[in-house]
Amino acid sequence: MSITFDSCKILQVLITLERRGHEFYLEAAHAMKDNEAKNMFFKLAQDELEHERVYKELMAKLPETKQCSIAAEEADFLELLLSTNFFINDHQQVDKMKKMWSKREALLIAEKLERDTILFLTELAALDPELAEENVIKAALKEERRHLSMILQRIMDANVPGLML
Repeated sequence: MSITFDSCKILQVLITLERRGHEFYLEAAHAMKDNEAKNMFFKLAQDELEHERVYKELMAKLPETKQCSIAAEEADFLELLLSTNFFINDHQQVDKMKKMWSKREALLIAEKLERDTILFLTELAALDPELAEENVIKAALKEERRHLSMILQRIMDANVPGLML
C-alpha cells in the first residue's frame, strides 16, 4: 500500500539538526582543552551554520508541502526516525549534558549527529528524486560524509572507545 509523505518534513528536520549541531559544536569547542579538537569543533560549528542557510534557501524554493508517494512501511520508518532523534526531540537533555562533555563524549555525540544527518539526507534523496538531483543535497551529503570521516579519524587517533558493537 502506498501513502503520501511530505518530504519538506525531512528538510525541516535537517534545518533543525544543523542549528542544534551548530550549538553543540560551539559548546564542545569551548569545553575542549586540546587545541586541535577545539579548532575542529569550531570548524564544524561554522559548517553547520552554512548548511542550515542552504537548507533554508532550498525550503524557500519549494511548495509548502512536497508530497511523495511511498510504501506504508517506509513512511512508518521515516516517522520513527523523526520521532526518536535525540537532537530533535530531547534538546533539554542535550542542554543538561553540556557540563559533562569530555573529549570522548563530544566526539561520540558528534559521530551520532553526523551519522543521523547522513541518514536523513539519504532518506530524503530516496524519497524525493527531484530533491536528490539538487546540487545542494549532493554537496551536503558529500560534506557530511567528510565531517563523519574527520570525526571517526579523530576518534581512532585519540583511541576513544566506542560501543564496539
